[in-house]
Amino acid sequence: VKGSSTSGSVYSSPWARFHEDMSDEKVLPKASDEPATSHDIRMCRVRHSDFAFSGDDGVYSSKQWAHDGTIGFVHQGGGWKNREFLGHLYSFDNPSVSDHRIRGYDTRRMANEFWCTPTSVLADSTNSTVWVHADDRIKGFSADQRNGHSLTSYIFNVERNAKPSQTSGKAKRQKLTGKDEERQHGDAHLMVLGGSDRLAYLDSYVLQEWKLNEANRHDGTHRMIYMESLDEDLDQWRKEDILDLSENTWMDDTGKAEATRGLKPDAIRTVDIATPSSIGYLPDDRLAFAHEGSSLISIYNHELREVSRLAGFGSDGIDIVQRPTFARIGDETAFVASDSSCVKVFDLRSGKAEMTIRQRVVNSTPVYMKDAKFVCNKLMGGQGAMMWDLRSQKPLYSLPISGNTDIAWVPALDDGPSSPPILLTSNGQCYNYGQDFPQENEWEKEAALSAWSTLEKKGSSDNGDCCIM
Repeated sequence: VKGSSTSGSVYSSPWARFHEDMSDEKVLPKASDEPATSHDIRMCRVRHSDFAFSGDDGVYSSKQWAHDGTIGFVHQGGGWKNREFLGHLYSFDNPSVSDHRIRGYDTRRMANEFWCTPTSVLADSTNSTVWVHADDRIKGFSADQRNGHSLTSYIFNVERNAKPSQTSGKAKRQKLTGKDEERQHGDAHLMVLGGSDRLAYLDSYVLQEWKLNEANRHDGTHRMIYMESLDEDLDQWRKEDILDLSENTWMDDTGKAEATRGLKPDAIRTVDIATPSSIGYLPDDRLAFAHEGSSLISIYNHELREVSRLAGFGSDGIDIVQRPTFARIGDETAFVASDSSCVKVFDLRSGKAEMTIRQRVVNSTPVYMKDAKFVCNKLMGGQGAMMWDLRSQKPLYSLPISGNTDIAWVPALDDGPSSPPILLTSNGQCYNYGQDFPQENEWEKEAALSAWSTLEKKGSSDNGDCCIM
């Protein structure tokens, strides 16, 4: 397939560029009370909307984005040169939001929670929590307004130069196969273990863990420190209760920060695992780790004991998205991963790759609707994102999603028309499946043409040749 563009059906979105001509396909308009179907994904029956996750993408950008299921967080930065913590916690399907055109979308502004901007963010739909690591702390912000607790559910203190607990046994390397010594440390430090039991932070072979229970919940006290009244504010609180980084912050005199120190780890132990570059969450509380410098994928159980490895990639630039399986529609065995040259769909039972898509990609996201399975490949060189049908083993269409933009799949919660599945991007664009775009809307057609024109100007000349094996 040569990155070509042909016509979609009359009800296909103008944002899509198709790889097979669908102009003669007879498609009826969608009734407003009719739920989305897998055919809507195949024909790209999409209404495009834009939540405009704002933020400075320039030289002083501190933008970060994380999404899982129906919750997410985007950090934009605030204050002088975006050096202050400022972001938005958002969720879909909020029952208090009446505007179902955007699927109950709700957002809450969050500012000045740390002395600096985040180093990592993890959205955790299992616990309905977004975890943010900044300065020396990890905070858990609840995305569930109905849980009866403070927005800040947990505050944990990450110990510098952490030493393993005396009760922690030494980890032993499991020499299954491969080149462990070549693995390098990545930046995926945060992870949830045991499904929803523990939060963990992995750095330099030391794992710090906190239990996610009522005893460890934050009591709701907000300990604000203002730079302009620093001494007076510090005197309000006991020294052991606050984290004072006023001498190390990049904020100016107008800045401020919430300074609760947080809880020490419940356990610290050594593990013979380098910090991964990406983590995928699998059924049965297993995790898949990709490591820089390794062409293997390691599978771990909830205790971080290695249980298997997947081989088949020819390079060490492997990427795994956070939800790399189709478990939500009942298939717990198909597992999607990629490197810079291809996408592979593994069978977790055999450990073998059942399908390979030869295409230069950044990563590949599983997309699903009932019994239909797709992958959306974000292409190298700023060439957009390409949707593939795994059943027909063919590319369907491309969307104008730039190379520095992340994507996530927001699955439909039920069969109702008020919760259509959404392909969401880190800049706030939503492709709402199962909804006809207004045929008379010339503005949307022009917007789609403009998006493709911008992408083509910025993208490389590589037009994304691909094949399936």
